[in-house]
Amino acid sequence: MDFLYDTHVKNMEAIGGIAKKRSFFSLVCETMEPEDWSIYLAKKGNEAMGALLLFNFNRTVEYFTPVILEEFRNTQALSLIIYQAMQDSMRRGHVNWNWGGTWLSQGGVYDFKKRWGTTEYPYYYFTRVFNADVRIQSKDDLLKHYEGFYVLPFDELVAA
Repeated sequence: MDFLYDTHVKNMEAIGGIAKKRSFFSLVCETMEPEDWSIYLAKKGNEAMGALLLFNFNRTVEYFTPVILEEFRNTQALSLIIYQAMQDSMRRGHVNWNWGGTWLSQGGVYDFKKRWGTTEYPYYYFTRVFNADVRIQSKDDLLKHYEGFYVLPFDELVAA
C-alpha cells in the first residue's frame, strides 16, 4: 500500500492532478473486507515498478488506482498487471471490468482503455446547488472545504 500511495502522489503531481490522501488508502485496509479489494504489484527483481488497486463488488471489478514509476512506463508493466488482474477476476467469477470515467482531455488514457475492447458508455453528473453562495466560491475554496467531493464544474463558478 505504501508503494501504491507514494507512486500515486508522484504520478498525480506529474500531471497537475489531485492525489488521494494517505488516509484513504489506510482506510481501505482498515474498513474493507479482504475479498472486496486487491492490490497487484509488478516487480523487476526486487524493485517495484507499478501497482494497481482494485475494488470488487458483486460480479464487477472497479479499476481504481493504477500507478507506474516514470522510468518503467515503456515496459508495459501496467498492462501486464491489468492482464493478470483480469484473468484472476474472471476465475473468481467477475464478469464486468469497470474502467471508470475518463475526462475528454485525457486522450491517451481514453485510447489505452479502448485498446482493451472497452464498451463506451457516456455518463453525466447531475448536480443541484441548494446554496447559491457555493457558486461565488473560488476553485481553491471548494477544493479546500469539500475535499474529495464533486460539487459542480469549476466553469460554473461566478467571479466574486
